[in-house]
Amino acid sequence: MLAGFDELILSCRTEEARSQIGEAIRCYEGASYRAAIVMSYMAVCFDLIDKLKALDAAGDGAAKTLIGELKKYQQQLDSGNSQAIQNLLAFERNLLEKFRDDFEFFGSNEFDELARLREDRNRCAHPTFLKSEQPYIPSAELARMHIRNALVLVLSQEPRQGKAALEEIRRAILSQYFPTVINDAAERFKTLSVSTRCLWSFIVALLKETVSRRPQTSQQYSASLPWDYSARRTLLRQKCRSKMQSHTLASTHHSRLAPERTNRLRG
Repeated sequence: MLAGFDELILSCRTEEARSQIGEAIRCYEGASYRAAIVMSYMAVCFDLIDKLKALDAAGDGAAKTLIGELKKYQQQLDSGNSQAIQNLLAFERNLLEKFRDDFEFFGSNEFDELARLREDRNRCAHPTFLKSEQPYIPSAELARMHIRNALVLVLSQEPRQGKAALEEIRRAILSQYFPTVINDAAERFKTLSVSTRCLWSFIVALLKETVSRRPQTSQQYSASLPWDYSARRTLLRQKCRSKMQSHTLASTHHSRLAPERTNRLRG
């Protein structure tokens, strides 16, 4: 059981992430499951903010805006602004939604797992959230699941730009210089500053979009073409009919001339 955590913790992207989740693991080993869940969520928040800073340094506009907001709220806190705590709490509370919507860092299933971690963290850390007089007592299996999800879904993942990365892929593919040979295209993709996971997400989305736009009838197919398909089809039929008529006339003329040629040869 512990060997599994030892292996997963090595996949953390930064030393700070390993330190944060390591504390959650020690709480789990000591059967302090509420503390393990609280620390798992803290590790996720710390790492997401660290990813924002990395994206900001890489020139991502959305990340730059969020980091600017965070610094402003922290400065308000230092100056004694009473609204600063509410602003910082709201910033932390919306981190998961920001990474899902603005950066497309999470899929729907990943977001649901992390939102459950946030909900269970609130149950563990805020007694006022509970209607019962009994404290919330999470199971060992629940605490372990949250630690694993924090490691696999967040701490081990590289910061990626989401929409910006998808736009980079789109521009590369639509470029007139994009290779048409598969091996050359694969080499071109390696030069992009996007992860393999992001690249596959774009390909899947592109396939879904293509399938959803597929015409259902021949009329819809004709209308979807970039030229007047019906006019071209009519013109093609006319050309075929004209060629067939010319061929028929030539054959008839040849058959009429054949007996005359035969008689001349006999004479």
